[in-house]
Amino acid sequence: MTIDVSIYFIGVAGVLLEEKLGCLENEIDPTVENFINAVKTMFLTGHQLMVFAEFHRKWNTRTWRDHVEAWDQIYAKCEYFTKCFQKEF
Repeated sequence: MTIDVSIYFIGVAGVLLEEKLGCLENEIDPTVENFINAVKTMFLTGHQLMVFAEFHRKWNTRTWRDHVEAWDQIYAKCEYFTKCFQKEF
């Protein structure tokens, strides 16, 4: 992961998730790295799906599967953060 991407996710995590992800550490938690890669994949495949989303969904293309898998990973991590926030309150 490059430094510019790490800094971006540090900002996103700090503002939206109120959580430090540890992106600049030597060892990154695998769940955090999966979350970051899922967001990256979601943005990349989202652009490809803008024009022919129905085609990709109907034919279950690799782009569609990657996009859905990315959203599943993002949702799972956000669900984890939500549970942590609920415990605090």
